[in-house]
Amino acid sequence: MNRRLIVPALLVVIVAAIAPAHAQKPTSPELQAPSAAPCPPGATSLCIPLDATFTVVRFDGPGGNGPADPLDPCQRNDDDTSVSLALPFTFDLYGTSHTSVFINNNGNISFGAAFSTFTPSGFPVSGFPMVAPLWSDVDTRAPTSTVGGVVYYKLEANRLTVIWDHVGYYDQHDGLFPARPI
Repeated sequence: MNRRLIVPALLVVIVAAIAPAHAQKPTSPELQAPSAAPCPPGATSLCIPLDATFTVVRFDGPGGNGPADPLDPCQRNDDDTSVSLALPFTFDLYGTSHTSVFINNNGNISFGAAFSTFTPSGFPVSGFPMVAPLWSDVDTRAPTSTVGGVVYYKLEANRLTVIWDHVGYYDQHDGLFPARPI
């Protein structure tokens, strides 16, 4: 079975076309970083720098291989999802308005429901609204990873930024995806 490609760091930004002036960043304890020491981000050259304003995604949503270890500050996992994250703006995806999102470890964010499993299928998935900047079988459980391999997010009044920082691939690999014959 072929595995997917990987990018050292990946970013998806959702920007609301119109955000209310009174919108504020909601506190969402379900997605807040664990209280342990933060995970060191990998070196990236993103247009929105990965800095201390980002939070590690807490992967304790439905499906996947079960929630990540709640004591792991990096929330390393395979195929897990967050709980629903309320957006402080309305996001329009092809004519449908959304006010919440799920952050999925496998390189996508979904609307309406979590998307926890990876199947080597074509994209888009019929009837499943999502934005997938990295349609892959991401696995952040590599025991030897010293930098990256973590999913971060930042929620602002009119923007959600998600970064899959130097993530690995199934089964617990932390390097770049192997080259595939063409």
